[in-house]
Amino acid sequence: MIYRQENRKVSSLDGFSLVELMLSITIVAVLASIMLPAYQGQVRKSQRSIGRAALLEVLARQEQFFVLNKHYADKLVLLGYASDPVTIASDGEEVATSSSRKIYSISLQDALPDEMPQRYDLSATPQLSQGKDLLCGVLMISSRGTKSASAGATADCW
Repeated sequence: MIYRQENRKVSSLDGFSLVELMLSITIVAVLASIMLPAYQGQVRKSQRSIGRAALLEVLARQEQFFVLNKHYADKLVLLGYASDPVTIASDGEEVATSSSRKIYSISLQDALPDEMPQRYDLSATPQLSQGKDLLCGVLMISSRGTKSASAGATADCW
């Protein structure tokens, strides 16, 4: 038997042309410019829920303090926090006011400043990157359970 070797044309891989490369880069840049703001909005929304949870925790601590002392605390340190105001990070933990991880600063205001406060207001002020939350701004809740936000509709923020 005689074997014949056929002449095959071997195709060479030339890679991408400059036009194809630029088109791919343009598509990726357009997709990134659309997706990055949406991602950042979702991050702010999830951090807003952490701010709401922190406010509700302070509210619960105030009610426990009221049960034991027959009046509300006028300082957050009386509720077991390390500072007044309290700053929280994105994991919900209390951090130093100088921390670069802080997302909200929780503060307590007496609605009736007298010797034994019977009403109070809590607010969560956005910090650092969360400060770009233009949808809601400062989250607020009173001792009577009234919820509000400085920049947006209460239904959207709470």
